[in-house]
Amino acid sequence: MYWRGKYLLQRSLALLPSNLGASINHRLSVNFGGLRIPRFYAIHNTLAMCSLLRTLGQDARDHTFVELGTGWTGASAMTLLGLSAKEVYSFDLYRHLDQALVEVALKTLADLCPDKSKTFPFPCNLDAEGARLDISKIDLNRFQYFAPHDARTTGLESNTIDCYFSQAVLEHVPKTIIEEILAESYRIVKPGGLCYHYIQPTMHAAWVDSKATGIDYLTCEDWSWRVFYENDIAHECRLRGVDHLALIRNAGFEIVGEWHTVDQKALAALPGKRLAKRFRSYSDEEVCTDYIWIVGRKPARLDEAGDGHSGSAIAQST
Repeated sequence: MYWRGKYLLQRSLALLPSNLGASINHRLSVNFGGLRIPRFYAIHNTLAMCSLLRTLGQDARDHTFVELGTGWTGASAMTLLGLSAKEVYSFDLYRHLDQALVEVALKTLADLCPDKSKTFPFPCNLDAEGARLDISKIDLNRFQYFAPHDARTTGLESNTIDCYFSQAVLEHVPKTIIEEILAESYRIVKPGGLCYHYIQPTMHAAWVDSKATGIDYLTCEDWSWRVFYENDIAHECRLRGVDHLALIRNAGFEIVGEWHTVDQKALAALPGKRLAKRFRSYSDEEVCTDYIWIVGRKPARLDEAGDGHSGSAIAQST
């Protein structure tokens, strides 16, 4: 199958000396992959995040954000600044930010017309949030970019950040490192502050392989996945949505909102799949979750337990 070849190629590139493999993979993405025609999904995702946070009593205005995983465009940070955020600190393990793509992102924000076909399984109003965006407020001096940088140690002061967020990042991080990143995020978020994580716990190669499903990589036992497919260029930790939910709760955050969608194609194919041993204890829905949004709140008093769960919803996707 094509998806196996894609992962094998990326694993081979990851074994090349220095940063050569990552550089080749980037050029392939620019010329043939997702960066060939940037879609700037981060803009709409950030508008949706801000609209959701507004319903929880915290909009972007005059608030300080930390972003895990800057990516190539800086679109999330610039969207927040356009919504009058006070400051955005953005951390990336590798220095991906590309000046040409930053300029295209700025132009996209200037010509922003929220995509009415873009829907989310939680309350949000992209039109209203987009109307609040003012590109004249995008002062890049308030965008603090740290890369290469290990987000397990941000260097920021404790209890100073209003919101810590990531978008399509945690599925690319090993579990033990996620635990340390979340512990650091809990340290720097203010009491009463929020974390927001949008995660895609689905096999990413399925998006370019019409014969594959988002759960095909769950048929590999851990040893075979580690030997043949796992790589640092496009690492996929294979954690399910409920695993991410538990990690965020275990870090100390109270879960105040959780929404996820279920991949119907994967669900229909599941009876014909022989899953690896460690995935057989999950429910069908947990196996086939393809997107999950999690909002957590740091207890307003640090002596309070942060293991509550006051809101959840399930949506279906095809």
